[in-house]
Amino acid sequence: MHDQLFKSLLDRFFGDFVRIVLPGEASRLDLERAQFHRDEYFTDVQQGKRRLLDVVAEVRRSDDRSRSVLVHVEIEARARGRAMGRRMWRYAMVLRLRHGKPVLPIVLYVRGGSACAEAVTVDDHLGERHLASFTYAAFGLSRCDAGVYLDRPEPLAPALAALMHPGSWSPAEHKLRCLRRIARLRIDEAARYLLVNCVESYLQLEGESREEYERLLAREPTQEVSTMQMTYEQKVEAKAMKRGREEGREEGRVEGMRAVVLGLLERRFGPLSAASRATVDSLATADELSGLADRVLDAQSLDELGL
Repeated sequence: MHDQLFKSLLDRFFGDFVRIVLPGEASRLDLERAQFHRDEYFTDVQQGKRRLLDVVAEVRRSDDRSRSVLVHVEIEARARGRAMGRRMWRYAMVLRLRHGKPVLPIVLYVRGGSACAEAVTVDDHLGERHLASFTYAAFGLSRCDAGVYLDRPEPLAPALAALMHPGSWSPAEHKLRCLRRIARLRIDEAARYLLVNCVESYLQLEGESREEYERLLAREPTQEVSTMQMTYEQKVEAKAMKRGREEGREEGRVEGMRAVVLGLLERRFGPLSAASRATVDSLATADELSGLADRVLDAQSLDELGL
């Protein structure tokens, strides 16, 4: 869940994210015109694994627009130790060699890590001789102060605050404060949906917390949050209905192909046994049924077809 949710957020609020994590570097970059590299990958030669990097964006320098840097962001569910630094170093080396541009690396930890952003340095030594260093930014959400981020000007901040430490707030108060801040932002509805989706995904309330939230919401001085949540729920329901229709069409296609395959088999080999029918019924995709249909005319027996 973490990867896709945050990739969607960073696609829309990339500038906000870099300003929050690395404000000094952000002031030197033209973040509003970032160009995303969608298919950047890293191949581990030793293990033979190919990994798609989470977010890589090319950003022009504001002081020299002829030059640019690559901002690389990896999204991790939990904080990792030295191994993460080594991995980020390898990624940065590959990006640097591939594009010939400096790399600004960031790791976003959903849970764990140091409070907010810190610079982490990995060193290589040979005895007392220092061979090389690599530094990346590690941003741990869960130990940050949600209240501080709700006061920040970036639209992304209240969505991130949903994953932060609430202090003395109850879960219901925490959620309502995040949504209230989002409701008052001057942004388009598509952007608002992404922010609300983050809050709803990470601050799901049940039982007494849910009841407390409903009571707090009833005392809300305006209808901003209620209206926003209603819009969000309608969009979620619409997406679910669309997905259901698509799944229904696919299911109908599969069942239609299954009937065709059974008809072909009976014309070729006569009535089928219950075991043969059960085997055909176990094929769940159109590709599997299509493959069986292609083999029916050439097969000399049901045994040859595995039936």
